[in-house]
Amino acid sequence: MALGVDQIEVVRGCVRVRGLAGCDARRARALLMAVDQAIARSGVRRVLLDRRDTPELAEEVEAIFRHWAESARLFERVGVVGLGNMERIGTNMRSLARKLEVRAFDDFDEAESWLVRPLTA
Repeated sequence: MALGVDQIEVVRGCVRVRGLAGCDARRARALLMAVDQAIARSGVRRVLLDRRDTPELAEEVEAIFRHWAESARLFERVGVVGLGNMERIGTNMRSLARKLEVRAFDDFDEAESWLVRPLTA
């Protein structure tokens, strides 16, 4: 199964997801299922969604990713890199309002740094 081989890897204390270009609803669900499996297998519960190659996805695909992030089932923290300014701001505002450990960043290193920081009470 090609999905997940080059798109999902456990690196530096987080599950890194990339390669969302051309992602349709079916592929998005399969990718998120693979992320959940990587979390379960590795025990690493922090996820970095690298969207620098695809800042915009179809509305249906965005809704699938948003639902997964807002369900907060298997992960502790999710960082997203590569969103447009308005989407980044909206993501951060929704997450803060719902007290979710989900944040969007401009900078990859900043996202990675936030992900590995200890959770605050």
